[in-house]
Amino acid sequence: MAVKLFVVALFFSLCILLPLASANSTDFQYCNKKANYVVKVHGLDITPYPVKGGKETTFSIAATTDENISGGKLVIDVKYLFLHVHKESHDICKETSCPVSGDFVISHSQALPGITPPGSYTLMMRMFDGSNRELSCITFGFNKKANYAVKVSGVDITPYSVKGGKEATFRIAATTDDNISSGKLIIDVKYLFLHVHHETRDICKETSCPVSGDFVLPHSQSLPGIAPPVSLFFQFLH
Repeated sequence: MAVKLFVVALFFSLCILLPLASANSTDFQYCNKKANYVVKVHGLDITPYPVKGGKETTFSIAATTDENISGGKLVIDVKYLFLHVHKESHDICKETSCPVSGDFVISHSQALPGITPPGSYTLMMRMFDGSNRELSCITFGFNKKANYAVKVSGVDITPYSVKGGKEATFRIAATTDDNISSGKLIIDVKYLFLHVHHETRDICKETSCPVSGDFVLPHSQSLPGIAPPVSLFFQFLH
């Protein structure tokens, strides 16, 4: 009997379903918690959220100051995990209206390259006046989600449970807005944290090409009779 699994011990790089993009109020920290910054930040929004590679994201910082700031710069540093990956500097008067005084909002738009890996990023924003005096400095984290072209809606395993030495068929129901004329299906098998098997298949031999809209990708796999319980990892490349 086929068992439809939406959360199973199969790990798919084929798809991560993304939530609807929307504004997100984000927690932040001052770089130096003991510093008495001239510019006080009291809110940060990220739109859209989560951040997607290749898509422009706007970081809106609500702040206030008792001074009259006629010029300066905004310096942005981005880290991926513990690695510094990007730095840029902008004229503050191009990010908000100058002179700056009282309550104001700085809006900065940034597009991460599509090839940047998904995961946790840390962004540091520092504000300087025309004399290079640091006016404020905040850091905050954000996540970049994978934006896969193929979205998986379900998996069937027949027969279930899988038995060593017996062929099992994994049917992946998916959809795409692309028109995929060729590619490959990469399959990895793991036992606990150990990699035990790897193979590559022509995608057009697993389903009908060109692939577009809704489609089903069946793959048959026979585990050795002596194999312990394992996890399968499917990767779809074109």
